[in-house]
Amino acid sequence: MDTAAPHFHALIQNVRYRAHLVQPLRNAYEGQIFDVNAAAGYGRIVFPSHEMAYSKWVSPKRTRSYPYARIYNTYNHAKPVTVIPVLKDEGADGDFDRLQISTIYLMSLLNVYVVLGYYENASRNPRYANKLTSQRFNSAAVRAQLEQLAEYRQSALHWNRWMMENQFTLVYEAALNAYENISRQTGVRVRPQATQMEHLQAVRQDFQYFVKTSRNLSIRAAERESQTHHSLEYLADGQKARFDIRNMLGGDYHFTADEVFMENGRYVIQESKNAPRSLLPNMTDIQDGLFKLILFNNLSEMKRDSVSYPHSARLNLTGYGVRGHLHLPTTEAEIAFFVAQNKISPAKSAQIRQLEEEARHNRLEVYISGNGGKNEN
Repeated sequence: MDTAAPHFHALIQNVRYRAHLVQPLRNAYEGQIFDVNAAAGYGRIVFPSHEMAYSKWVSPKRTRSYPYARIYNTYNHAKPVTVIPVLKDEGADGDFDRLQISTIYLMSLLNVYVVLGYYENASRNPRYANKLTSQRFNSAAVRAQLEQLAEYRQSALHWNRWMMENQFTLVYEAALNAYENISRQTGVRVRPQATQMEHLQAVRQDFQYFVKTSRNLSIRAAERESQTHHSLEYLADGQKARFDIRNMLGGDYHFTADEVFMENGRYVIQESKNAPRSLLPNMTDIQDGLFKLILFNNLSEMKRDSVSYPHSARLNLTGYGVRGHLHLPTTEAEIAFFVAQNKISPAKSAQIRQLEEEARHNRLEVYISGNGGKNEN
């Protein structure tokens, strides 16, 4: 039996989406004194004549944390901005990640402005001989870009392209120098400087080298992810699948979907979030799935082996002890019955009704059911 993950090619022409399961942007900071290290994971930055919504990453690799959930909370704002470190070296005993061009393409496609950051301070992890912890951005460098953005009136695509072509190598070199200083100060051995400088010089000489190598890394990562299952997924309907997605501007995106399966003559692209010990996954997990589905929900064409197929996007939420199931969008009566049947709290009930709005307004499906635990009759 062929166990290889299905491989699809897809096209996106326009991206239209309205987020509903958002947390309020209660944290507001004055732009001229904004400290990205002291700030919350997402919020608002206020300048005298302009305001933006920001989020920040703790690593340039999107699977290290939940940057998508933080960006999701800023997505409806007129000017969403996300701060991403160009690289993160945790020392010889830790991980090493650097920014890939596919991340920039994705943010550009979703009209999210990217601010390139780098870490300038860190502490030695007391549990490892050569591992760093408590890494802190150069806040002044981040603030300088934000001040430029406050007056910038073109699209995120234009800004992100300019940043990568004109500022990326400068920020990357600053990051390398900072890690050299961190290594001297902490005694933690980091990745060899010479190897990273070779990469930097190659990018300076030919930016397409960076584009090509970054894309190849993204493809290999997607291939690995398509063979991996996680405890937060409860896969019951299909198998993971690889997607190579292009937009009308030539951007390439390489992703995996948790499940793709045929249903009623169409492919369902499904992101799955599981709650092993509770009725519903937590808010961050759900937002992460919704943000990833923005892409799949906006596919204008989807092909497998050069054959086009109709398709839809679905968020599959499974929990422990869930009785019955709920398929959104639906009627208020169906929602009320499901809530009563499962004795769902008012806070979680409100989330379900927000998901109803999300599904209805974006032509998205949300399916809530049990994961086989407890009595689910």
